[in-house]
Amino acid sequence: MKKKILLICFVAALSGGFLSSRAYAQWTTLSSSLPESDVRWVAADSVNPNILYASSQKRLYKTVNNGDSWARIFTLRGSDAEIRWVGIDASTPGKLYLASSSGVWRSNDSGKNWNLFYQGGRGTSKTIFCAAMNPAKEGRLWLGTASGIVVVDDSTGQTLKKAAFPNLAVYSILFHGAGSETILVAAADGIYRSGDDGDRWQRVAVQRDNDEDKANDSLQQLGVEEMVLSPATASLIYHPKSNQMIAAAAGRIYQTAPEELSWRHLGSDTGGMINHLASSGQFFYAATERGVYRWNPERSIFEDISEGLESRQTYKITYDTGRDRLLAATKKGIFEYLSPDAGLQGSSSASENKTQIIGKEPTKLLPAAEDILKIFEGEPSIAQIQKAAIEYAEVHPRKIQEWRRAAQKKAWLPTVSVSQKINRNNNIDLDRGGTADVDRFIEGPEDLSNDWSLGMSWDLGDLLWNDDQTSIDTRSRLMVELRDDVLNEVTHLYYERRRLQVQLAINPAKELRTQLEQQLRLEELVAGIDGLTNGYLSAHLKQK
Repeated sequence: MKKKILLICFVAALSGGFLSSRAYAQWTTLSSSLPESDVRWVAADSVNPNILYASSQKRLYKTVNNGDSWARIFTLRGSDAEIRWVGIDASTPGKLYLASSSGVWRSNDSGKNWNLFYQGGRGTSKTIFCAAMNPAKEGRLWLGTASGIVVVDDSTGQTLKKAAFPNLAVYSILFHGAGSETILVAAADGIYRSGDDGDRWQRVAVQRDNDEDKANDSLQQLGVEEMVLSPATASLIYHPKSNQMIAAAAGRIYQTAPEELSWRHLGSDTGGMINHLASSGQFFYAATERGVYRWNPERSIFEDISEGLESRQTYKITYDTGRDRLLAATKKGIFEYLSPDAGLQGSSSASENKTQIIGKEPTKLLPAAEDILKIFEGEPSIAQIQKAAIEYAEVHPRKIQEWRRAAQKKAWLPTVSVSQKINRNNNIDLDRGGTADVDRFIEGPEDLSNDWSLGMSWDLGDLLWNDDQTSIDTRSRLMVELRDDVLNEVTHLYYERRRLQVQLAINPAKELRTQLEQQLRLEELVAGIDGLTNGYLSAHLKQK
């Protein structure tokens, strides 16, 4: 134990002067005081980065102090109502838009007052999935509805025109070019392109990446089979550094040059459903069901940068130029990632982190990674934590096996039937008496019989199949899904805690506030693991 304590102190003492100068990047929460945790959208004010807007399914919140406190500024009424898009007009301070399933709401005073300035009309849908302002043509708001594109006057809400677009649901609109002459639209059956302000549209193509299509070098129409688009997964952005238009479709990402029509798969995926894209100018990022990923152009792969996210289920991300950060809206709140591009703009080599030149001989300063991890050998392993979680949630595979064994034994158990039969008979005798006497009927005594029967039967067909098997199949599928959810959650919490422990060991914070936040975060992670394991971790740590 003394050796472990000395190792921690040794590493902590050296970390201030000899670790890489690059700061440890991670996600930090901005929603500790937010009344709701399930956040679907986040947006930052372009002038004041301390002002943020975040929406749940039905409510919009605002902070003026970068998340220290939040105030609700809008509530959407109706059981089926849903906020689908939140926008800030960069050219007009204080102007906000909120697109919903009941139309578009607008505020001109930073959310103090709202008015429903567009709610559909004859031949148009009031269900809005997205909206965009053409930067080259002020006063025109383009709305992606459930039945095409509508262009409205920004000040009055009156329809200027209904773009010559098919009667399809529109999920994302992107303007590009100095005069914004190029318009890209992600619709229900593919991506469309217009070069004349929406008067004419062309359904663009995508080159499939299977061997047959490569051999034929053919371009296939962008249909539902190739790119699955939905309100939650369609996203279009422009990446300035590579001069590429980037499109997300379900679990894949495609790119094309602005002047081209063909789309190419990047060749690497995030491994999960992609919900949204964001670009910092240098790099671009993807929000997925499994966390946030950064595209590394040098290695042509997506890198997982989800350390610190309490929930991997990320709905939306946005890049805030005011503070050089990514903002993520997740199932468990809002998080920020400072300087997200730093990891790809040069880093120290491994030898620089481990040695310092003193005179002529290199001297090793930091222990190896395995030495650091030995500090935590006394704690439960991930296998022990997972086992405790499975036992507590009662989702162990042996439970399914017990169900099946019980169903197989059922055929050997008889069906028992018990019956009772009661018979009652009244005896009546005739007494004629003497010649002068009147005949008399004499009743009784009553004859009573009580019969019991016991029967047993077997259905030997149950040896091969019985109805319980169908029920077991259904329950086993649900149990497997529940077990996967439990294991994913407890594994994420376990390694999130371990990363924070390592960070505290090799690079302790100097500010008291940061130290308190990190300590509270550690306690929160322990509480989360305890909640899934019936207090197994805390009991084990206390025992050790």
